[in-house]
Amino acid sequence: MRTFNKIFNTISACMLFAFAFSSCQEPILYNINKEVKLEEATILGDIYGVIRSTDSTGKEVLYIANGNIYCKDADNKSHGSWKKVDSPAGHVQFLGADSSNLYAFVWTFDNDSGNGETHLNTRKIYYTNKDNINWHEISTTLIGNSSHTQKVRLMCTNSPKNANRHAFIRIDNTIYKLNGASALTQETTGNKNSCVWWKDGTVRFFESYGSCSNETKDSPPSIIYFGKGNVVRATSDGTEANYTSVSSGVRGQVLSIAAMKNENKTADVLLIGTSAGAALIDASGGEIEFSNLTSTVSNLYENHAALAVYPEESYKDNTIYASNQVYGTGSNSAQFSHEGLWSYYPERGKWNIE
Repeated sequence: MRTFNKIFNTISACMLFAFAFSSCQEPILYNINKEVKLEEATILGDIYGVIRSTDSTGKEVLYIANGNIYCKDADNKSHGSWKKVDSPAGHVQFLGADSSNLYAFVWTFDNDSGNGETHLNTRKIYYTNKDNINWHEISTTLIGNSSHTQKVRLMCTNSPKNANRHAFIRIDNTIYKLNGASALTQETTGNKNSCVWWKDGTVRFFESYGSCSNETKDSPPSIIYFGKGNVVRATSDGTEANYTSVSSGVRGQVLSIAAMKNENKTADVLLIGTSAGAALIDASGGEIEFSNLTSTVSNLYENHAALAVYPEESYKDNTIYASNQVYGTGSNSAQFSHEGLWSYYPERGKWNIE
C-alpha cells in the first residue's frame, strides 16, 4: 500500500509540475517570440527629443542630442544613418527648432581637483541656421550658471509643418520666445514644460512634459493631446481646462506623446512615452499590441522622446522613434547598453536600437 501511495504521489507531483509548466509556457514563449537580434547601437545616452527641422533646400531633417548632436534625413529608414555634426563646446542637453533656426541648450562642467567632484560651470543657449553651419551664443544674463535649482528647459512646437515651428526657453517660471540672435522676448509665465502650435496661429503651453497635436504637414490640428500625471487627456479647443480623458492611466508619468493614425487612417493613435515604458493606445485609451514595442521600450526605462515622422500615416506604415533612459543606477535590471534611441521601420516591422 505504501508503494502504491508513493507511486501515486509521484505521478500527482509530475502532473502538477507539467500543468504548471504548460500554464506558464505560453507567456514565456510569447515573450521569446517577441525578441529580436539587436542592431549595433550607434546612438546611446540620454535623449530628450527628436527634433524636426527643414534645411535651405526644403528637405526635412531630424536632430537628436545625447551630449553631442546627430542628424539624418527624415525619409531615411535605414539603421546606422545618423551623422554626428558640429555642436557648441560642452554637453548638449536639449535641442529645439523654429522655422529658421536650430537651438541648443548646453552645459559645461569643471572638475574640482581637490576632491574629484564635477561642478556645473556654465549653461548657455546657442543657435545656428538651417544648415547647421556656425553656432552662435544667445547672450542673456537670465540664466544663472552655478545654480542647480534654477529651472531651465528648451522646448519647441516640433510641428510637421515648418512654418508652424516655434522655440522657447523656460527660465524658472517665465517662458521666453527664441528668435535667432534677437533678444529673448517674454511669451508667458507658469509651470510649463511643453508646447504645441494650435490652428488659430497661437502656441499653447502645458505643464506636462508630453504634449502634441494631430497636425499633419497638410492639415491643421483639431485635437491636442497632453499628459496629466499618468493620464492622457485631449482638448479640442486647445486649452487644459476643457478636456476629455483618453486614458484612465498609462504605465507611468507621461513624458512624451506622438500622434499618428490607426490601420484604416480613420482615427488617431498615440505612442505614449512614460516614466515606466511606452505604449500605443487608441482614441478610447485601449492599448494596441504593436510588434515588440513593450519588450524593447519597456517598463524598465523612462521614455522622454517620441516622434512619428509621418503623422498622417498609420502606425504600421510609419517611421517612429522613441528613447530609453535608465533611471538612477539601473538596479531594476535595466541595461545601460539599451539606453538610447530606438526605432520602428515598416520594412523591418520590429522595434530595434538605433
